Amino acid sequence: MKVASYSNRIGGFVSSNAGIIKDCYTDAKVKYPCNAAGFAFENTGEIEHSISKSRTYGKENIAGFCFRNKGVIKESGWLWKAEASKTPSYSDISFAVEYRKPADAAAKLGLGDAWSKTDPLALNGGAENTYSFDGEAEGMRVVEIGSAAALCEIAKRIAAGDADAAKAYYRLTADINLHGRKWLPIGLTDMTPFVGIFDGGGHRILNFKIQGKGLDFAGFFGCVKGGRIANLKLDCIVNAAGANTAGALCAVSERGVILNCGVVARVCGERCCGGFIGKNAGVIAKCSFAGTVARPVAAAVFLFPLAAAVVLLLAVGVGIAVSRFAASPWSPEVIDPNARPIVDTGTYTPPPAGSNRISFEMNQEIYVHSVTQVGQIDYVNPKRSTQDVVIRVLISDAELLRVLGKTGRSEKEQAALEAEEGYDPETSYQELYRSGRIRIGYGIEDIKLSALPDGTALPVGDYEMLVAIDAYDPDTHEKSVVNAQAPITVHVVAPE
Repeated sequence: MKVASYSNRIGGFVSSNAGIIKDCYTDAKVKYPCNAAGFAFENTGEIEHSISKSRTYGKENIAGFCFRNKGVIKESGWLWKAEASKTPSYSDISFAVEYRKPADAAAKLGLGDAWSKTDPLALNGGAENTYSFDGEAEGMRVVEIGSAAALCEIAKRIAAGDADAAKAYYRLTADINLHGRKWLPIGLTDMTPFVGIFDGGGHRILNFKIQGKGLDFAGFFGCVKGGRIANLKLDCIVNAAGANTAGALCAVSERGVILNCGVVARVCGERCCGGFIGKNAGVIAKCSFAGTVARPVAAAVFLFPLAAAVVLLLAVGVGIAVSRFAASPWSPEVIDPNARPIVDTGTYTPPPAGSNRISFEMNQEIYVHSVTQVGQIDYVNPKRSTQDVVIRVLISDAELLRVLGKTGRSEKEQAALEAEEGYDPETSYQELYRSGRIRIGYGIEDIKLSALPDGTALPVGDYEMLVAIDAYDPDTHEKSVVNAQAPITVHVVAPE
């Protein structure tokens, strides 16, 4: 098959790279019948210190890292555990990085300061690595974005051809939940590209979907020409069927600069499709993608599960709080790669037709290693449940103040939060862990707590926390309108 005849080119991070990609990471399950690679389908530029972690599935023209390379690839490749029983039959066996421990692979690839000290194969994100454009943007007026309405208005103005909007300097001031909205790409066409600066400030934009039908460029950013993007996190679904080029963060970057960005997404695409970006002819550094990249599926009708009766079967003796919401936000959560099938031998009465049931088992007390911040939760979503779930471990400001004497936020951030009407440290929570979607009949053993905003890892001590359990329809993957919370005690202990 000639390259020119390829009808689709799929990459777990990028479809086609003619620029520079450095210190980037993809944990994408790539599944396509043909013409697919774990990181980049084709490369005519330069890729350095970059990793493809998960499997690529397909039958023809399948590569673990890069299928067609006419550029430079240095100290990069797809990870292969030495104890694996069978080596995948990828076309690029030369890019295999065999290892027994993560540190082995890190040493072989010469990974530097951009990568985590505790997990050598994970990018070292966080506030300390936030990139600032202030020096490059001297004289530019900063437009702050703190709401969904403001964000959508900017995308509309740029799509309408507003040149001033396209070249402005934007800065997110808060996380933004788009509540399942269909997103209009920023830089809709190559005639109305984004040429300005977009600083995410470490914030996340979540719960939106990108439909490729009728678009040349499907992504949060469509076409970027010389624009600069940094410090942005996205959580979304991309159905790029019909689009010429697609990527969750950006479809096409020409001379653009993208730094310190992370994406969690399910991307379904054809033609030229990458998990993070479609085509790159600029610079990308310290960026990551996690999720799935696969072929498009028939459009699904999304139905909000509004069943009146929700039965909560508690397999642990804890109290639980159930809260309902007027709106029905949903999050396109990808399957947790760490979830494993469980043996469920218990007997149960099938729930009435049309009802929702959340049933779970987990440890009420969790012992976390003070160095690795890893602890064993043994969370099980048994077969008697009717919902997939995402679990989140939360700690209140009041608990942090009680144990540590601080919340981990800067004085300015904390003062601004306390000035908001209704702020209560007892009910203001920070998220220390978030799973992917745990399917019915699956469970996860371990969790890893993240650091506080100032980089502080929880020191040795006892902490009262909550596990928030968010239910998702197992067929549509849409978020249900019921949330549950169960208290747990976390003991952070020093190594023996």
